[in-house]
Amino acid sequence: MNIQVLPNWFKKIAFIIFLATYILSNGDDFIDGFNETRYTEKNSANIETSHQFYDIAGNDTNIHWLNVVSILSLITYMLSKEKVEDDYISILRLESYQFSFLIITIVAFIFYLFKVNTLYGIFDSVTLFIWLYLIVFFFKKRSV
Repeated sequence: MNIQVLPNWFKKIAFIIFLATYILSNGDDFIDGFNETRYTEKNSANIETSHQFYDIAGNDTNIHWLNVVSILSLITYMLSKEKVEDDYISILRLESYQFSFLIITIVAFIFYLFKVNTLYGIFDSVTLFIWLYLIVFFFKKRSV
C-alpha cells in the first residue's frame, strides 16, 4: 500500500508554508524564551513580553489557524514522495510510523497514569507524532 499521493515538489512548498506559519504563530514565545522572560504568578502583572509577531497575526483565533496550517503543511511534507521512491523507502516509512506511534502511545499512557492531562492534548500529540516521524525517518534514511 502506497499512501504517498503528492509529488516531490510539494515538500518544498510545504516546508516554506510551515516556516512562515510557525514563525508567525510561535515567534513571540521563542523571542520571550530567548530573552529569558519568566512568567510566574507573582510577576504576571509586571511581565514584559514581545508582541511583534502577535501584532502581525492579529489575534488568538488567527494564531490558532496558523498553528493548524503549520500542522497541515507538515502532514503534506510527510505524504510527499521522495526523489527516489522504492520499496526500501516504503519499509522505512512504515517502520517510522510504527516507532512514532509506539512512542506516542507510551507517552500518552505515562501522562494518563500520572494524571497530567492539562499539559498534553490532541494538538500536542499530533505535533509530537509528526515531528517524531520526520526525525526517525530522516535518521533511518541516512543510516543506509
